[in-house]
Amino acid sequence: MINKILLINPNTSWIGGRKWLDIPFPQTELFDMCKSANAFLPNFDFDSNNFKSFGMPVIRTNNFLPEELIVMRSFEWDRINFGTQAKKEKTALLNGLTLEEVEEWRINTRHSAVKLMKNKRFD
Repeated sequence: MINKILLINPNTSWIGGRKWLDIPFPQTELFDMCKSANAFLPNFDFDSNNFKSFGMPVIRTNNFLPEELIVMRSFEWDRINFGTQAKKEKTALLNGLTLEEVEEWRINTRHSAVKLMKNKRFD
């Protein structure tokens, strides 16, 4: 459901790029929509480092919670960069990693999403 709401293309196959699916950047249609719907989290400020870390959600709607965005972003990042053996190999090559290190990176990233949800309040 969240993918449909944010119009995420399931065929996306970026490697090594950044996917900011839950951050509505200024001067974009998504930003304007979030602003008019009052969807930004309290105290949200683009200039604050509080919102510039791994997968930090900045919006809340009636359709999903910020914590759901953390989970979705983690798994989308995993699917896009590591969904096939060829993608794993390319990611390893681009980042100077072994395939074993790539697997550790995948696992640590997903675990970081869980830790973020445990340690951060989004009220």
